[in-house]
Amino acid sequence: MRRYFFITFILGWACTSSHDIVPIPENDNVITYTGDSLKNISIPLGGIGTGDILIGGRGNIQALEIFNRAAQTGELPYMTFFSLWLKEANQEPVSRILESRLPDDSPGPYGIERRQLAGLPRFEKSELICKYPFVNINLMDRNVPLKIQGEYFNPFIPLDVENSSLPLVQFNWKITNTSSKDIELSIAMNLVNPLLNINRNNKISHEGSFNRYFKKGNVEGISFLNNEPDSSPHYGNLLMATSFEQNNIQTAWYEGAWWDDATIFWDDFSEDGKIKERHDDVTWEGSDWYGSDSQSIVGNITTNFSLQPGESIKIPFYVTWYIPNRVLESSQAFGNTKVANVQMKNYYATKFESSTDVLDYYLENEKQLHKLSRKFVDVLFNSSLPSYAIDAVSANSAILKSTLIMRTEEGWVHGFEGMGHNSGCCPGNCTHVWNYAQTMASLFPQLEQKVREVSFLHDTHPNGYQCFRTVFPLSDNWFKSVASDGQMGNIIRVYREWKNTGDTDWLKMLWPKVKLALEFAWKGSGEVPGKNKWQEHAKIPWDPAKEGVMRGRQHNTYDIDFFGPNMMTGSLYLAALKACSEMALYLGEEEKYNEYWSLYQKGREKYESLLWNGSYFIQKVEVVDGIEVPDRLKSPPDANGKVIPKYQFADGCLTDQLLGQFLAFNSGLGYVVDQEKVKKAMYSIFKYNLIPDFSEVHNVQRVFAINNEGGMVIGTWPNGNRPRMPFVYADEVWTGVEYEAAANMIWSGLVDEGLKVVQILRQRYRGFNRNPWGEVESGMYYARAMASWSVLLALSGFEYDGVLHKMRFDPKINKDNFTTFWSCGDAWGNYKQSESSASIEVEYGALALNSIQIPLNSAFEVFLNKKKLKIKREDHLINFQETVLINQGDVLKIE
Repeated sequence: MRRYFFITFILGWACTSSHDIVPIPENDNVITYTGDSLKNISIPLGGIGTGDILIGGRGNIQALEIFNRAAQTGELPYMTFFSLWLKEANQEPVSRILESRLPDDSPGPYGIERRQLAGLPRFEKSELICKYPFVNINLMDRNVPLKIQGEYFNPFIPLDVENSSLPLVQFNWKITNTSSKDIELSIAMNLVNPLLNINRNNKISHEGSFNRYFKKGNVEGISFLNNEPDSSPHYGNLLMATSFEQNNIQTAWYEGAWWDDATIFWDDFSEDGKIKERHDDVTWEGSDWYGSDSQSIVGNITTNFSLQPGESIKIPFYVTWYIPNRVLESSQAFGNTKVANVQMKNYYATKFESSTDVLDYYLENEKQLHKLSRKFVDVLFNSSLPSYAIDAVSANSAILKSTLIMRTEEGWVHGFEGMGHNSGCCPGNCTHVWNYAQTMASLFPQLEQKVREVSFLHDTHPNGYQCFRTVFPLSDNWFKSVASDGQMGNIIRVYREWKNTGDTDWLKMLWPKVKLALEFAWKGSGEVPGKNKWQEHAKIPWDPAKEGVMRGRQHNTYDIDFFGPNMMTGSLYLAALKACSEMALYLGEEEKYNEYWSLYQKGREKYESLLWNGSYFIQKVEVVDGIEVPDRLKSPPDANGKVIPKYQFADGCLTDQLLGQFLAFNSGLGYVVDQEKVKKAMYSIFKYNLIPDFSEVHNVQRVFAINNEGGMVIGTWPNGNRPRMPFVYADEVWTGVEYEAAANMIWSGLVDEGLKVVQILRQRYRGFNRNPWGEVESGMYYARAMASWSVLLALSGFEYDGVLHKMRFDPKINKDNFTTFWSCGDAWGNYKQSESSASIEVEYGALALNSIQIPLNSAFEVFLNKKKLKIKREDHLINFQETVLINQGDVLKIE
């Protein structure tokens, strides 16, 4: 009770501010956003690697990010919105844009942007409720006697990569007549043709794009086309359609100058809810008026219907797209001019040939895709996790549907670190950032396997040097740098993917390169012949004495080098050694097992002896023989005249000090350093690095928490001795590192402390201050934020070993009434636990089990679909006499 009293108090306090945020009910797991909490919301809906349509908090279509780039410059899609017309008997008609009102402020020098007709009436209020991928909009207006519910959606089904990668958004409007009279109604969808052409003056413009009436079976709409050849980077098409039967279709609004098009449309629509039919092809010829550069033709579908009192109806609209050719951003080449701005085909373009093809496939499978996506959401949001933890886990899964991720024609996966306004930031699957992300590994492990394949089969050289970013397209071009944290973390993630999927053949394919990558730690680059001589900057190994301790120059995620032993890179090294010893043993390489295991044990003992100060792990700053630190990287003398390399943390308390332990917990490796020391270190991080109020914080670095917001900084110096030039991000707040610390706390028994970190973090993302579906660091939708999934794993105590077919649950909260979502390489579902019973439900796939470990103390029996199974019990471990296969829809009960 003490724990949940605290949580309720904090949420209640936070919601008494001037911001219009509805408190989270104790018996519900979803936040309702309204008022000014809507203003910064931006939710990406689309397929993995397909681009997306950004949904704003008011229900508005904020951006069409379908052209292989971010599109968050603030320029709204021209005349793209839904609208409503209604008429009660003996009353004047009412017309509205189907969104809530815009904010009253007008920050621009030319008034409020009119590209979506800001001057037209909108609804007085709205609510946004998002159980991703379902974005629900409720609109209210005293002059509109209707209950209006919008549902925007794209399939999101764990393990089903193909059906979670569809380039489409479905928009459903459910309308209920709450009056005592019959009402005539119309709902219109308007969409601009955003496609480009090379025009007659050899310039890129909308000129030449055209709209065409579309009808196939009971589906009707408009195809948006251009005249580019299918090899052009601008080639593509979209489709806007509905399966509703009573429609007016207008392939294009009236074309004119100034605001002729909007004037004609709104006058026509607001008069009687109908628009003038138009089914001919219409081509945008451009205009000579001054505002036409970003203008294009707009298509319209208007649905007409009537409702009796109490009657409801659902109107579906679909937008699909096919933009097959992607010109890579210049940053993805890392200065390798031979591959800069290369054109590639998107993976989804190998599955479909047009936007019509996409819709055909979707409509054939719509019910099943909707059902499975809904099942995932229901299981997740019915979990026993605190509502703010579910909020963090769910909201950051939207990152996978943003423009952060692309997939090549061959199926390779590329991820930026974050997204800017119109480009990606920090490309190339940066290993030391993606180390933290756990969402894709848990929900779509097939994609994580593809990333590991590139890292080891392509980016790892014969001497074990692993480039920590990948140059796309894959070629004999390299990002010429190596990262100690990224490389060791990548090795642990091979172990994670192997255990999660049980795919030993896959491990065998990577294993030779995994060994090289590990042994690079004590071998370094060596002499490198030929064109790869650039690797010799890493000739001095990280562990030059092969003692299990990294002392050399250790490049890391702070974009600087640590010199000397530290537990951030050290814990990763220990976890990699432990993982490799286990993999070697399984693969029958006993000599390698002995080598790696003995080095792990030796290194663990030395690290703990060298770095433990009684409360946390510090850094011993030293420069090993053979490494020259240039003058520009030497700090000014401190008070005692001591000069050390710049950007170290020395005696500081680093939030990341047990990053390797975090990856070990996520991968099922257990503790890699002393359990009690882990707990003490995590408590010190909580005590010293979590700042509840930033009003008096002095920070000259980047700012991610401000004023009375709280957050966890990356480094502090509780005992003084802060270096004159500490590492460059020490005073910043990174959500991914906060989630890492929170999960580590929960795993090590500090449950209240870990939950408080998550709670304070998510208060910074409440809509009025930042976008809850786009946590930031070096860009929006930042990959490191997907460390949030580890909070679910820690709270549920879930582990799965697909090699041994062993599953484990150990809930950290609500142990007598606990439920959670779980997933592994072959299946996902629901786990429920009471004081004397438990059950595993498979909602997708098939789960093979040889054993399961759960914290039940009472006597019990085990049933699969009411059939009693033979077991052997060893305390909390249940061993089955033969492998049990739990198929979709099956329930394993322990009672």
